[in-house]
Amino acid sequence: MYDELEEYTKWGSIVTVQIVVTKNDVGALEEKIKRCHDAGVKAVVMCAVHLKNTKDHLPDLWSMSRVGLEMKKKYPGVIISPDGYFNRITWDHGCDTSSIIVDADGFLWYPCRVLEEKTINLIDSDLMTYVESPDGHERRQRMAACDIQCAWYQYYATQSFVNPRELLSAWMPYYRDLLNKGKQPVFAAAPIAPRDPRDLIHAQIVQESAIRGLPASESLVELPTIDSSRHP
Repeated sequence: MYDELEEYTKWGSIVTVQIVVTKNDVGALEEKIKRCHDAGVKAVVMCAVHLKNTKDHLPDLWSMSRVGLEMKKKYPGVIISPDGYFNRITWDHGCDTSSIIVDADGFLWYPCRVLEEKTINLIDSDLMTYVESPDGHERRQRMAACDIQCAWYQYYATQSFVNPRELLSAWMPYYRDLLNKGKQPVFAAAPIAPRDPRDLIHAQIVQESAIRGLPASESLVELPTIDSSRHP
C-alpha cells in the first residue's frame, strides 16, 4: 500500500493512512511516517488495543508517547493524531466519554467498548435520555475510575478536539490544508492586537503553521494582515 500512495493522491482528496502500532513495531513508525511525508499524505497513529479473548499487542505506552510526539515535531502536518492523545495514554485516567460507539445491531457500548458492556438500543431508545439517566451517570463515574490503560484512540483523542486549550494542536493539520490548498503559509502579524477572539485564534494557528511547516520556499504563500479598520 505504501508504494501506491502517490497514486492515491491523484484522486483529488486528502489521503490519510491509519497506522496501528503494536509492541513489536514502535521502532518502525518513523519509516512509515517519512513515507507518508514524502508522498504528501497524512497519517492517524494509534495503539493496538488489547480486547478480551485477543492477543495482547499493546505497545509500551511511554515509548509510544515519546516516539509519537517526536514524529509530530520532525514531520509537522503529517500526523493528525493530536498531541493530547500521545500525552493521555501515559495518564492513569486519560480516557473520557466524549465519544461513543454504537454496534451494528444498534446497541450502545457504554461507557466504552473496552469494558464490553452494551446498554440501550438506539433503534428504539433516545441517546440523550439515557446519557442523562442515573445509569449513564454511574457508568461515567466507573470510566473515570477505570485503571485499564487501554489507549483506545477514540476515548483518548476526542477530548483534544473539544477542549479549547488543545484546539490549536488538534486542528493544525486540517487547518493547513484549508489555507491555500495545503501550501505552507507565511504569518504576517497584525498591526494591532485583534480584539475578536476568533481573529486571535486564526492568527495563532497561522503563526504556528508557518513556524512548524514545510521549509520549501517555493511552497510559501503570504497571507494578508488583519484589517485594522475592523477594530476601532
